[in-house]
Amino acid sequence: TAQRCGDGVADPVGADGVTANLLCSDGSGSCATEEDPCGDEDGICVDDDEDVARVALAKATMGYALGPTVPTERESQLGYRGHFARMGFEKELADLNQMRADGASRDEVAEAFPTNILNAVAYFGKADGAAAAFKRLSEGLDTSMVRVVAARPNLDSVRAVMEACAPAKIEAA
Repeated sequence: TAQRCGDGVADPVGADGVTANLLCSDGSGSCATEEDPCGDEDGICVDDDEDVARVALAKATMGYALGPTVPTERESQLGYRGHFARMGFEKELADLNQMRADGASRDEVAEAFPTNILNAVAYFGKADGAAAAFKRLSEGLDTSMVRVVAARPNLDSVRAVMEACAPAKIEAA
């Protein structure tokens, strides 16, 4: 279901799995501006071991920022990959794609994934910083959703994010 966004539409699913999920009045896919705010989902990954949270969030973000394969020059301008490039991360993405082209494993790329990209679109770290980070990431948006990213493959990791981002904690942050 699409949400209204200014006079455009936000499609949180991305029907083709590639297109940017924010389509606004100018059709640019860059809806979250002061002139045309709408909604977004912000990845939150918490763990007492911040490096574990960073790598888990990097793995969850790689599909959006890099895509499933090293893109052609044209492909690098499209969808989520293009959105990350327009955010100013072209050099970082090119370096990661070079690693992939040289045969780096998914784990190696995740370890090398730049924290400046992660910090621009999400939060990783200890639970006590999650609510304030989510509030910061949500500034200027009409709606925002927590995208739970489990740091470890268990329900405790999921619960940790949900508890860290409880509405009362976000309001108090």
